[in-house]
Amino acid sequence: RAKTVTVHQLIEDGVIDEATAEFLRDAIADRKNVVVAGLPNSGRSTLANALAYFIPDHERVLVIGDAAEVSLPHQNLLHVDKNQLFDAGESFVELVPQLLASRVIIDPVSADDVGEFVGLALGGFDGMIATARASSGRQLLHRMALLLELGMGASLGSRAQDMVSEAVDVVVTVDWGENGLLLTEVLEVSTGASSGIGVTEIFGRG
Repeated sequence: RAKTVTVHQLIEDGVIDEATAEFLRDAIADRKNVVVAGLPNSGRSTLANALAYFIPDHERVLVIGDAAEVSLPHQNLLHVDKNQLFDAGESFVELVPQLLASRVIIDPVSADDVGEFVGLALGGFDGMIATARASSGRQLLHRMALLLELGMGASLGSRAQDMVSEAVDVVVTVDWGENGLLLTEVLEVSTGASSGIGVTEIFGRG
């Protein structure tokens, strides 16, 4: 189960600085799609849970994944087990409009889910928070583009990169160090890059 903490606590613990916290707070308020990347047991769910506290209390939040990993104070909170969802033959793209969710948290987006996540984003749904396995933001974005091609069974070339850059706005990478959760980088993704997926480093731990 993810440890329940707030971003304010993470600032006090020195995990994140105030400027980066403000950037992420604004990203959530502006309904940017934020993906928390990291390896297993790196604290991805812990940080995603903390970021979700920035979601306004009145919004209807749908959590897809392991309900035990996300604990929020929102009154209008729904949990859907991802494995049961797929066993029933349903998809993210079908489920979210049916449940009238204004925000979605997906923990995690696995290799098999990338097409669903991107489809949901390209379909006009924004303000998502997700977790995914990767050791860096750039690795995550590159891997998502490759998985889109693999899922569609066709070479998409730059179109796959364009789709990923439209679907993901911010990538936050975390690790678990000797003193606990460690924020290693924050990347802002840009669209229309002349080559590859454009990113701007907001925070980096050299």
